[in-house]
Amino acid sequence: MRSGIDWLTGVWRGRARRVSLAYRRLLGVEQGDGQLVLADLAHLCHAADDPFVPGQADLTAFRLGQRSVWLHIQHMLDIPPERIPELLNEANAERG
Repeated sequence: MRSGIDWLTGVWRGRARRVSLAYRRLLGVEQGDGQLVLADLAHLCHAADDPFVPGQADLTAFRLGQRSVWLHIQHMLDIPPERIPELLNEANAERG
């Protein structure tokens, strides 16, 4: 996967740095509501789960798409893989 800023530069051209900063401003790990949204996205997008569903190619493809979105967000925010369990615990705690 290309780096987030490389992808952004290809898509956004001169606005890549601005978009990258927007990710950090809105979803940065130090933000209260942003942290909550990020935890929910980690759960929704199968951040720590295997997206493969035996015998269900369509559901597997759907989950791989969700996971791709998560990986992009993770890369844009420089979230290390070892931080994922903490995010998922936060999402589960909020669900009660």
